[in-house]
Amino acid sequence: MTTQAAVAAQPSAPGFIHRFMLLALVSGSSIALGRIATQLFAIHLGATPLQIGAIMAIEKGVMMAMAIPAGFMVSRLGARTSYFTASLGPMLVYAAMPFAGAWGLLALARGLIGVCIPFRINSMNTSFLRELPRIGTSKAGWYRGSQTLGVSIIGPALAAWVTAQFGYGPAFVASGVMFGLMGVASLSFFPETRELQDGAPKVGFLRQVGQLLRKRSIFESCVTEHVSSATTSLFTTFILIVAIQRLGLPRPTAVSLLAFQGCTTAASLFVGARVYVKMSRHRAYLWSLAAGSAALLCLGLGRSYPVLAAGAVLLSLASSSLHFQNMTQLSLSSADKSKVSGLYNVAGMSGGVVGSMSGGLLSKVAPVQTVYLVWVLVLLATAAAIGLHNRWNPADA
Repeated sequence: MTTQAAVAAQPSAPGFIHRFMLLALVSGSSIALGRIATQLFAIHLGATPLQIGAIMAIEKGVMMAMAIPAGFMVSRLGARTSYFTASLGPMLVYAAMPFAGAWGLLALARGLIGVCIPFRINSMNTSFLRELPRIGTSKAGWYRGSQTLGVSIIGPALAAWVTAQFGYGPAFVASGVMFGLMGVASLSFFPETRELQDGAPKVGFLRQVGQLLRKRSIFESCVTEHVSSATTSLFTTFILIVAIQRLGLPRPTAVSLLAFQGCTTAASLFVGARVYVKMSRHRAYLWSLAAGSAALLCLGLGRSYPVLAAGAVLLSLASSSLHFQNMTQLSLSSADKSKVSGLYNVAGMSGGVVGSMSGGLLSKVAPVQTVYLVWVLVLLATAAAIGLHNRWNPADA
């Protein structure tokens, strides 16, 4: 036998995709509910903007640090066991958060939650990638589409209602209960996939990561996910500044650009599948590059709401097309799905950080709207890097 790990997996549970979509929807809603409640509670406690930023940054930093190790651990423990266990942590932390009396305790709580979330994300990605060839690659965008609806629409609305009507404590408790229920529900349909030992010599952690990234499909998926996440982060971080300060649009109108982009992304992940599934990988990448570049030109040159909205739509179409292709590629890869998910997750998380930080640095030397135009060069450089990598690695191992 080769050193590649074998995988033990039970047959698909009946109605997997519908249960999974509901779980993804609730997961996104609970995450948004908990994070927004944390921010509002921090304001109530008198935390400064810097302290609130630190609270949320600690969670993101811990999640990034844990993403790849979580993938390797889920590979050994199995998706079902990992998801259930990792759901108990946030449930318990949220139960204690109403008693936090200082921002430092909130930061500690978010950090503990950040330890658990990568295991949940990885378990969901592993389960979805494993099942995708069976349920049909036309559904490759359904997972992110459902989660986007929860994070961008249902979760914020739920947070606004619960905190206004019942207060911060019930909001934390509600989020914790949702985590607990999701953990229990996963036991009924998550595949118990885990790596089997085949007696081959063990390979070091870093060497395994290097071997995975040498696979063409994994390298392409991780790089494009990183840049796509960075580009989306660039949009969400600075579009309000552009719309309000530079174009003079009313605040509600400016905010609607974010909601518009979120809704368009979710819709395209569901509806666009009929078009994306007919595209070859090469054609899909070219389309995403063209749409993403056109979006940045609209955002960088636009002087009215319709042009900025068009940029938001094009950005949504580009990112959803990339995600569809990436999930399809990874689901068909022979590599261990849990380990691949860890790499893919950290690529997306780090992209979000790089996008906002790079945009902030570039805005020091150029007008903030011009940053979108400069970012077109990043997309072109990414396409060139992928082309060079493919020339050196023509076949996917």
